[in-house]
Amino acid sequence: MTRQFWVLMHRYVGLSMTIFLVIVGLSGSVLAFRDPLDLFLNPDLLRVATRDAPMLDPLDLIEKAEANNPDMRVDAAPLYVGPGRSVEFTLTPRVQNGVVKELVTLPGELGVFHDEAGVPMIYLDPYTGQVIGERNITKGLSGRKDIIWFLYRLHMTLALPANLAGLGARILGVVALLWTLDCFVSFFLTLPKPHRIHTATGKSWWARWAPAWWIKWNAC
Repeated sequence: MTRQFWVLMHRYVGLSMTIFLVIVGLSGSVLAFRDPLDLFLNPDLLRVATRDAPMLDPLDLIEKAEANNPDMRVDAAPLYVGPGRSVEFTLTPRVQNGVVKELVTLPGELGVFHDEAGVPMIYLDPYTGQVIGERNITKGLSGRKDIIWFLYRLHMTLALPANLAGLGARILGVVALLWTLDCFVSFFLTLPKPHRIHTATGKSWWARWAPAWWIKWNAC
């Protein structure tokens, strides 16, 4: 394969990855501040008035959450709740009759995104057990309470529908693999032709490689 082939490969593979890298890069930059942004956007859901009183026992809070949703059970609960914060419970149906139809199965924690019913979450006041609100973190973008979780799904699965969420995750995996391989190709393209001394310039191989790492300030 000629050097020109690798130049074209590097160029067009890079261009084909651009949209995915922009999506993942921008969404990831926002998600680095996921918790404070979610608090800013949804104080009515995530904050409670701090009281000079003990919080309820976690098991009592779980019972209250399930009592409010008889057809659901608490699937995940926090071990610690900070002062002034509501307590968040993830719910799941007690009996799942529907068959999940998905193009590609998602591994691990990404598996929650393939459920067409979504993932409901309920928020309680840890001091009283009163229900503050609910949201479904995989049911699309319908308001400010869905923004952060929509960005998370965008970052992990391109926010594709539930039956295609696995495909989105695999697409990003392929892009990551191509990006890794393209880094080696780009490194190869920085190397000058393998002659010890260039006959025209009299420069050594190392001297001819050095400009590949310079910044051309006058090209801006």
